[in-house]
Parts: sequence; C-alpha cells; structure tokens
Amino acid sequence: MTAEQIIKHYGGKTKAARALDLTLQTLRNWKRDGIPVRSQMWIQALSSGALKATWAKDILAAAAEGRGLQYPDRVTGDLLPIGPQPVSGRQIEMAREAVE
Repeated sequence: MTAEQIIKHYGGKTKAARALDLTLQTLRNWKRDGIPVRSQMWIQALSSGALKATWAKDILAAAAEGRGLQYPDRVTGDLLPIGPQPVSGRQIEMAREAVE
C-alpha cells in the first residue's frame, strides 16, 4: 500500500491521520519513504483488508527463514533488521491473505 492509497481510502489526509491516530508528518514521511511493514500490516487489519500490505511476500520469506523482518538501508542497500523477534503467527496469517 502507499500513503496515497491510505489517504484516498479515508477521504483525505486529515481524516486518514485521525482514523489511524497518526500525525500528518507521519503520512508525509510515508509518502516520501514508503510505509514500514508492521505499519502496513496494522493498517490492513484496521481497514478489514480494504488496504493490502505490499510487503507480504517479505513477511512470508522471513517466517520461512525463522528471522525477523528486514528493510533495505537507503544508502547502502544492505538489509537491516527491524527487530530481533521473529515474525508472529498473526503477521504470517495476514501476509498469506494479502498474497491470495
């Protein structure tokens, strides 16, 4: 999903920020940098699947390898861990739903 899709779904920037309890600056950052995996999964759940996480395949790959989620460094391109914990069962379930 993109920030533009979120804004369109909720009917505007302010409405989206209020519905998701975010700041407008967060939406601007997401528009510029992309939306973190966990945030996408959270928004997918809140929107009852109307907005789909686009990193679902990454989540399934992390689960298959028994590792935590990763993101590419903007400068080097190296994959960096988002957190030390492995992917949760709920994240895997939602990722499977997203790729179907």
